[in-house]
Amino acid sequence: GWTAGSHKTLGVFKRVFSELNDAGFCVVSVGYRLWEKDGGVAMRDCVIDSKDALRYMSKHKEELGVDPDRFFVMGHSAGGQIAQLVLLSSPESLLSNDDEGELAEFSYRMIAGVSWYGPVNFEDVSLFNHDDRPNFRDRFGPRILYKDSTNEDKTRLYKEMGSINYLCKDSPPMLIIHGDKDTTIPVKHAYCIEQKAKELDANVEIMFVKNAGHNWRPVDDGAMEPPLNEIIEKTVSFLKSHL
Repeated sequence: GWTAGSHKTLGVFKRVFSELNDAGFCVVSVGYRLWEKDGGVAMRDCVIDSKDALRYMSKHKEELGVDPDRFFVMGHSAGGQIAQLVLLSSPESLLSNDDEGELAEFSYRMIAGVSWYGPVNFEDVSLFNHDDRPNFRDRFGPRILYKDSTNEDKTRLYKEMGSINYLCKDSPPMLIIHGDKDTTIPVKHAYCIEQKAKELDANVEIMFVKNAGHNWRPVDDGAMEPPLNEIIEKTVSFLKSHL
């Protein structure tokens, strides 16, 4: 996550996007900078680039024919985490240094979003330990930090990248779909934000998929329940319901 991939590789999203197009959505697949070891790009830059894409569309709304007051977002895995932050964080937050005078003044409004198996909390490292084994090592932490980050920076950046810290009662509706056998981003994350949403009375819907690992891989020779077709149908219907 956050280290590889391309917005041009649609995979199963090709069907999702096609159905959303048919429903009247303008669909944009956003590319962002990727983390490199000892480089100058960290996880927050992936989020900033994604938010800049919305600011760019807001700036060019007339040419593009889009309504910046009606933006939706979705993503999976690392993209799911980015989608959560785009949805829940203020449009005025997470600005890049290049935004001053160019994109920062262009805002937008988020309506709803969908995250497939995206992490919600980096401060609680135990959420990534799917089998509660001892001596578990935080494998995603380095992707949050810059090479010169201090311990103080670590606390701030870990908190900043956790969508759970932005969730509130008035947050836009969010659907999270997560496999119960995911060992990459354990289903603990879905339970974590489900509990926080209940405490806040926030509009978060959770769909758990049985016998599903990361990227909707069936686990233990069992059929996923619900199957992929229904996951796609739920994703599309959720977004359409808020159109």
